[in-house]
Amino acid sequence: MPDGLLSTLIARVRKLAALALGNRSKKQQAPEPCPTIVIHGGAGTIRKEKMTSAEERELRAGLYHATECGYAVLRSGGTAADAVEAAVRAMEDSPLFNAGKGAVFNIKGVNQLEASFMDGRTGAAGAATLLTVVRNPISLARKVMESNRHVFLGGAGAEDYARETGLDIVHP
Repeated sequence: MPDGLLSTLIARVRKLAALALGNRSKKQQAPEPCPTIVIHGGAGTIRKEKMTSAEERELRAGLYHATECGYAVLRSGGTAADAVEAAVRAMEDSPLFNAGKGAVFNIKGVNQLEASFMDGRTGAAGAATLLTVVRNPISLARKVMESNRHVFLGGAGAEDYARETGLDIVHP
């Protein structure tokens, strides 16, 4: 992780902690909102002692790239939801993470993907599961949240909906 990103992240965490703990005098004004994107590289265990330094650098670069995709959306005036989708799509498109392209296989040797999306302001939610051909499950989950009368779609029905709405379909 580049030093600039780390110092920015530390400063943001300190601001949030100060706000949470009430460490502001009455005369002090609240700091300007500071967008923060927090991601993780997927479920499962990646043991540092089993990685080479080159593999660790590659993973960190992939995480940095995902956050930068989200920040780019915010810098261009996009919404928080747009930024989240962009960051997760970057991880889904990478073979490094247990998401999308890098997902682990199920017991039958097939990748089955899932994603969920929630708007904290409205409480709206969408999710999709048992996906094998949808390139970016996060985009499908968001579409379900925004434009479907359902909240949760699965399997062939979810994949049909992805096709109908123009999402990218891949061959497993």
